[in-house]
Amino acid sequence: MQERVDDARSKLAETRSEQKGRTATIKQIEERQSRIETPASGQKYLDDTLVQIKAKLDADASKEQEIQVTLTDAEEQLKIEQAKLGGLQDQLDRLEKSLESFNGSK
Repeated sequence: MQERVDDARSKLAETRSEQKGRTATIKQIEERQSRIETPASGQKYLDDTLVQIKAKLDADASKEQEIQVTLTDAEEQLKIEQAKLGGLQDQLDRLEKSLESFNGSK
């Protein structure tokens, strides 16, 4: 279960890193577009590229939400499993003490 949580955290960090990179690229393209010396063909290329990157950024946002849900679910499941393990450990400890006292009374 811990592996599932770690995997989701890793994917979330990766997605956020990609979003940061795309946001920086969008900013660079928008700065280039604002320059008057860029020819019309260059502007068209920048426009098309910008549309593509923004679409990927939107997809990343959706992906991030999905991963966040997965992470939350995995963390909740991990807590449940850890609580079960703790309960089993307590039972084992009680049984060991009972066995020790039983063997000690002989």
